[in-house]
Amino acid sequence: VEVATDAGLRTYDGLLLADGIGGTARHSLVQARTRPTHYVAWRGIAHGVDVGRRMREIWGRGFRFGYAAMGAGDVYWFATVNRSRLGRAGNAAEAWRILAALAAEGPPEVARMMAATPMQAVYAHAIHDLAPGLPLAVGRIALLGDTAHAVTPNLGFGGGLALEDGAALMRALFAHRVAEEPDALTAALRAYAEMRKRRVARMAQVTRWLGDVMQWEGKAAAYARDTLFRWMAPLGDRLVWTWMMGG
Repeated sequence: VEVATDAGLRTYDGLLLADGIGGTARHSLVQARTRPTHYVAWRGIAHGVDVGRRMREIWGRGFRFGYAAMGAGDVYWFATVNRSRLGRAGNAAEAWRILAALAAEGPPEVARMMAATPMQAVYAHAIHDLAPGLPLAVGRIALLGDTAHAVTPNLGFGGGLALEDGAALMRALFAHRVAEEPDALTAALRAYAEMRKRRVARMAQVTRWLGDVMQWEGKAAAYARDTLFRWMAPLGDRLVWTWMMGG
């Protein structure tokens, strides 16, 4: 595999591509289609807020807020809002005011965390994923992680899938090296791609569907969703589904 670098053209036995959902190296190899969602997200880290050793996710109608304690008084949080709820917000400041108004309807710790987060440290962005079906291997080149199968973050599983890729790739490489096949590297990468394709396609569908359900904003739909998940939700210290707004 020939790769153009700042130091000139280099030749390698194989190549692993892991340059993200918008990867330029991947784009030069295969065409990928990104899919937007109907909601946008904010992420931040609040300082000096004590929520105990807790993870929590709060669902409203077209609005979600989740957080996880990081230790030493820091709390990671995220918020997602349907574009329809943002209306005609013309700039980031207007969108933030709408988000703050929605957060004010939630438990008191939500507004407290947002107030304890420096505005310059808040990361706002649209949510996209990759349409399933991208090849995970092309000849002696393997695609891993978000480069091959970026999913929506609704299960927090993007990093987990990348770790699975690495484990599957190592198994395939070891198996084909032991077998001493001709062009074992190409055969191993082909086996890796076959091993992973169904799993990553299924997770792309599941995480996208779950995000749509979590963002339902119709009153009847949100009530049905909240009732079902209250019935299903495990109660425990590590993860508690609580206080579903707007049901």
